[in-house]
Amino acid sequence: MKTKPCFGIVSYFPWGQPERKERQDRLDRLVGQLSSLWPDVPIIIIAQQWKFYNLNGKCKNKVFRYDFGKLGIMGARNKLREKFLESDFDYLIMFDDDAILQCDTKDANVAYMNELDKHPNGFCFIDGNGSSKYTKYNDSQLNLCAISRYIYEREPLPNVDPQKSEGFEDRIWSTLLHFKYADMEFKAPSTIRCIHFKNANETAPSTWSNERKYEWRKMRRNTTEIEDYISKYHEVPNLDVFLERHIDKDGRHYIQLLGNCSDIGYLGANRLRGPVDNVLTKGKAMAELLLNNKYYAELNRVKPEEFKRKPSFAGDQTIGYDYPFAQIIHNVPTEKKYLDEIYERVNTFNTFYECLKARDNYFFVVCLNMYDIDNVSHEMSREYFLETVDYLKEMGVLDKTIFVQTKTVNIQGTANWWSDEMDRIAKERKLKCLTISDNIIRGPGVEISHAQFLRKVKEVLNNGAN
Repeated sequence: MKTKPCFGIVSYFPWGQPERKERQDRLDRLVGQLSSLWPDVPIIIIAQQWKFYNLNGKCKNKVFRYDFGKLGIMGARNKLREKFLESDFDYLIMFDDDAILQCDTKDANVAYMNELDKHPNGFCFIDGNGSSKYTKYNDSQLNLCAISRYIYEREPLPNVDPQKSEGFEDRIWSTLLHFKYADMEFKAPSTIRCIHFKNANETAPSTWSNERKYEWRKMRRNTTEIEDYISKYHEVPNLDVFLERHIDKDGRHYIQLLGNCSDIGYLGANRLRGPVDNVLTKGKAMAELLLNNKYYAELNRVKPEEFKRKPSFAGDQTIGYDYPFAQIIHNVPTEKKYLDEIYERVNTFNTFYECLKARDNYFFVVCLNMYDIDNVSHEMSREYFLETVDYLKEMGVLDKTIFVQTKTVNIQGTANWWSDEMDRIAKERKLKCLTISDNIIRGPGVEISHAQFLRKVKEVLNNGAN
């Protein structure tokens, strides 16, 4: 099958000199190479800040030029994808404007295009010489990367912004395709490569040369964690959750393991948001499922007991669903939309758990509820709760678990009864236990503020406060 390829170049010229002239010279060099090797292949160019600049007949190829101001890295890459998918081409071969082609044999250019024809729905990334874990498959990122329309329609670049130090978007995308579409990946001829500029007489730095501008360690850490997740699950995690788990300026992360988060609120964008959101969990039974990645399977397998309940808000469910490991109180567990959401949350939780094992700044939060502390028999509840604590210790996560109890006061001014009991258990077992009181009056929609919660957590983690 004969494919219809095009080149796609993301180009950006700064306004200042001599940087602007050097960037223009690099683009001229790249376009000259493309024109010499593949004069019949059209070029799509995302031209940022090109005012007063033209290729001036330096290029034999047909050029589709789209002019913009400064778009940023992700903005420019997404715009290139958009223009490609709007075209009638079926393969996009990508370049940054400072790339240099290396062809070791005379017919390397022909061999490269032949591989596209052999794999009309495939993709390839050029092998590089990188030896670190950040360059497992190539060190040329998207330069000379060939992506079929079939692949690019299904997999846009992940929403990881390198300019916010979130990670290397090209590295993450190549890893995703490598694992998710393994049977469609092909190797380009080893006789052709592509690198970033490395000429000694060029002084203007590339966008990525100034390490003072970005948090490189954070980017590499995030990239490695996301790549590890992809290698296990063959998909990108929920990045909004994955990248936003900070609870304080020290960079600590948290997610809810057990309990019911209603007493401490949803915390806005930093809500606890685990698989157990809007769920009342049942101690060890739920912990075993979550920490062994069996929760989603059991949710599908077990038929719950239904019970009538009083709705908490307009449109809330009047029926609850009681499982041996949890009660689902605001959702219908058989609905596809809910199951799909839980599937995503479980994957996010698994990613979090893997990170928790390897690092010190990740914490589970356990919000105590009526299943952990029963108001009928204190002794039985104590044993029930300690059983859960013992299991978390067995799994090696007890020292990274924060137990939260809400010492709330009802309208009559009576505090809940279990705070003293929990204080005793926490001291006996040396638990990280957080008691929230602050004279909160419980009622519909009344929850502890985000600021209160963060302040209390920081006290516990920094001072061992109880």
